[in-house]
Amino acid sequence: MLGSKVSYLWDDARAPHGFVSGVSLHSHTNQSRESLDFLANFGNQFPMMRPILATGERIWRRKYGLGIDYNHSDWTPPLTPRMAYDLESRQIEKLDLLPLVSLTDHDNIQAPMLLRTVASARHIPVSVEWTVSFRGDQAFHLGIHNLPSETGSAWMKTFAHFTSKSSDKALTELLSCLHAMPNVLIIFNHPMWDLFLIGAQRHAHGPAPCHKGCRVILEYSRSQS
Repeated sequence: MLGSKVSYLWDDARAPHGFVSGVSLHSHTNQSRESLDFLANFGNQFPMMRPILATGERIWRRKYGLGIDYNHSDWTPPLTPRMAYDLESRQIEKLDLLPLVSLTDHDNIQAPMLLRTVASARHIPVSVEWTVSFRGDQAFHLGIHNLPSETGSAWMKTFAHFTSKSSDKALTELLSCLHAMPNVLIIFNHPMWDLFLIGAQRHAHGPAPCHKGCRVILEYSRSQS
């Protein structure tokens, strides 16, 4: 965005000065199911990891008589929705800013819906990190923030239906509908992370984030969550 500036707190302690609020837009709770396939990818990408994983696989096979299926195995982050919300809030408050926290678990909105029953967190937006299938061989993570609470569950069903029958046309229509909602923010999370390892060059020619003027933020992060 023209006129924008990226600042890092570890480089510039005065970066928060002049601002009133701080926003957390990417965090997960124990309501999120995270695939373990990244471990298998680490073993393929970093040779030093392969012996470590192989040792664990041998122990598992000896104990249970089964191999480890990383693609169909999951883990959950440790923090409850309230703990995750408080942690993000405190980090922002330490900067003397008003915290605005949007929790984005993978493909579910359980955390914000649970928190909205607590008086101190009733204002939390209904948000999700949506795993978007694209052209059958790759996927992207989109942060969908501040869905209308009364239609949040319906939107999750729509996202799930798209995942089961994805198409470029349907994705364009869904993003257009979300963009038309004035309070919804769409963030293209870690866009340069090649989730399916199809190759950096091919991955870089994935879908354009949105049409000109769309409220989409590219989150250039090294995080792979």
